[in-house]
This record gives sequence, C-alpha cells and structure tokens, in this order.
Amino acid sequence: MDTQPQPAIEKVPVKKRRTWYWWLLGIVVVIILAVAWTGVYQIPVASAIMGANKPKDLGVKVSDAAMTSLQTKIATKITGAAIDYNSPVDQIFSGTVPVDTQNTSEEITTWLAKRAGTNAPVTNVQVCMIEGGVEVSGLLHKYVNAPAYAKVMITRTGEKSVSLQITEAKVGKITVPQKYLTQAQDWFTKQTNSRMASIPGFSMTQLEYHAGYNIFKGTMPATARPAAGGWSDLLLK
Repeated sequence: MDTQPQPAIEKVPVKKRRTWYWWLLGIVVVIILAVAWTGVYQIPVASAIMGANKPKDLGVKVSDAAMTSLQTKIATKITGAAIDYNSPVDQIFSGTVPVDTQNTSEEITTWLAKRAGTNAPVTNVQVCMIEGGVEVSGLLHKYVNAPAYAKVMITRTGEKSVSLQITEAKVGKITVPQKYLTQAQDWFTKQTNSRMASIPGFSMTQLEYHAGYNIFKGTMPATARPAAGGWSDLLLK
C-alpha cells in the first residue's frame, strides 16, 4: 500500500479569487455611466442623475397666456372632425385669408405642446427664434428614445418654398456627423416644400426670423380640419 504523503493543496486567498469579479463590475459600471452620459439610451437613475434624460432647455416656456395671444393672430379657423392628413387636401383645407403677423418663441412652443396629439414622434418641444432661423430641442420617441437638439437657418426662396440649413444637431450629447446633417437637411427641406406646395390658399411674401420672434406675411387657408395625429401630420403625412 502506497503510504507516500500527498502534496498539500495550495489555498488561494478569497480576496485574490474575487479580484476578477470587482474588475468586471467596475467595467460594467463604467459602460452604464458612459451610455447614460450620451443620453442616446435612457438608463433609469443614471441618466436622470447626469441630466441626460431631458432635452436642452432653451428658456422657452409653455403658457396659457401665449396660447391666448396666438389664437388672436391665427387666421385659419380649425373646425370640424379630426381627419387623417393623408386625405385629399381639398377635404382638409378651404378658402384663403391674408396674414400679416409676428409670432414669438413662446407662442410657437405653446402651440406645439397643445397640438401634439397622441403618439407624437417628438415631445417637450421648445422652439427658440434666433437671427435667421431657430433652435429646436425635444425628446425623440422614434427610432431612439433620447433628447435631441438642432440649430436650423431658414431662408424664404419663393411663395411656397424655403431653404433649410442645419448647422448643428445632437442626439443626446453626441454631435451628429455632417454627412447625416446633410441627409436630414435635404429630407426636411423636401418635405416642408412639398407640404407647403400642396396646401391650397397658402403663400408667403415675407418670412423672417429674429431673436425671440418671426415675421410672416402672405395667405393661409380660411379653414382647416384638425389633424388626427397632431401637428406632426403637417410634415410627416
């Protein structure tokens, strides 16, 4: 019978065996914080702590006073039952009225908030008029759930057309590359001009943007049916 003594089994200290665990945990925490910081994906608690779950505050507030003021300026009367804006335009708009008005950042921001509809692709929208264009911020709900910001210069090019130049845009805290800015700029310009061209009774002889307000002169439809999906139907349908 073999009576040779067996070699002793070396015991690894518990502290050393668990080192890998703490390294892994540290890496996971760093990744979570990095993602939360970008704002592109919302991570409970972490995103809120870093302020990455809210759109950029442009200092423009929604108010009942702004809505009351805007309603006195709106030439188009919204009347009738809500309708899908894929419907023929003659079922949505009718007539023509002249328009000569100035609208403030607060009025436009309030109108967007009050007319958002259900399942809006962007919520908490703020529009801040600047010289030559607008700054816009909001919370995206399409493709990603993230804050977004854009600076857009707007130039009237005809009675039913504009030129848009997106000079800056961010999704979360990530700056959108120029390649994608150009693609978005072309798409929004095409959609905007296509919609304006299709609306009977619409024209503009003056369109200017200044700090805090814009100037619009032209014509608008006398009446319009409310959009079933809210203001976004004007652009997306």
